Amino acid sequence: MRALAACVRPHLRVLALLSLLVAAPCSAQPLDLVWRAPPECPTLDEVRPILDAVIPHELRETLAETRVTIEIVAGEQYVATIRVERDGHVGERVVEGTRCAEVARSALIVVSVALGDPEVAEDPEIEPAVEPEPEDTTPDHEMPVIPIVVYERWAIDAGVGVISGMGDAPMVPRLSIGAFRGVYPALWVGLRAQAVPYVALNHEGERVARASTLTVAPVACLMAHVRGSVRVGGCLSAEVGLTFARGLGLDENAHGMRGYGAIGISPTMVLGRRASVRISVDLDVRITRPRFEVTGLGEVGQTRGVGFGGTCAFFFWAS
Repeated sequence: MRALAACVRPHLRVLALLSLLVAAPCSAQPLDLVWRAPPECPTLDEVRPILDAVIPHELRETLAETRVTIEIVAGEQYVATIRVERDGHVGERVVEGTRCAEVARSALIVVSVALGDPEVAEDPEIEPAVEPEPEDTTPDHEMPVIPIVVYERWAIDAGVGVISGMGDAPMVPRLSIGAFRGVYPALWVGLRAQAVPYVALNHEGERVARASTLTVAPVACLMAHVRGSVRVGGCLSAEVGLTFARGLGLDENAHGMRGYGAIGISPTMVLGRRASVRISVDLDVRITRPRFEVTGLGEVGQTRGVGFGGTCAFFFWAS
């Protein structure tokens, strides 16, 4: 028996060594995943099995060179920022939704697509597309479609502000309303209507007429995401409209309508996500300077070439 055991023992050791060598290449590399989410969201232990299920087997050998960071922030909606670092390339995506569990699963879909296509991780302008699942996929692997991203969104804007250089008052009120389309996360274009409802026109310190201005302007805004729900940037507009004037008690005088044009430059800050507050500092470079004359009094009021002011507006993403 001892001789038999001595003969079998070396063979068992060889078989054990061979089994380790065969099993080693098949072991999957762990993914370097950083997960930050509010307490009501899924935990890292809950999402890791889902991520392991959607990562193709052929990519397991390259996961040692990949780092994934997923951070979910709670607000009016849950917003997940996904950062994938792979082979020296870095890519970021943002997904959002009303339920944290759906946002978490959508973030994992983005990660699986980015790992499957290196160009997605390299170029932040490429929007990853989710491949349709095979018909025989089990329910455990079904994932929701990625929620709305910031592309192709519509917003409305309504605000109140002041502007200088019109008439004889240091500042006059200005109202605005507009519609914007977010064609890219940082680029918004739209159309804005503005009205200066009342401008006093004085002669020797006495008000002799009043004026108002109505304009329509195409607007383009570049807004960079700074942190959380804060965006900072600027807007450029080209205002075209009319200035109307009428004498107070002098209907036959100061009756007039003049063309008005200006270029607007507005450093802007937007606070909030879906429902936001827009705050801007406004600079108007006037192309035209309407002038009005009252018979017997001469020119009344004045319009300066440059106006300064500010606006506080309600900004709401409608879609």
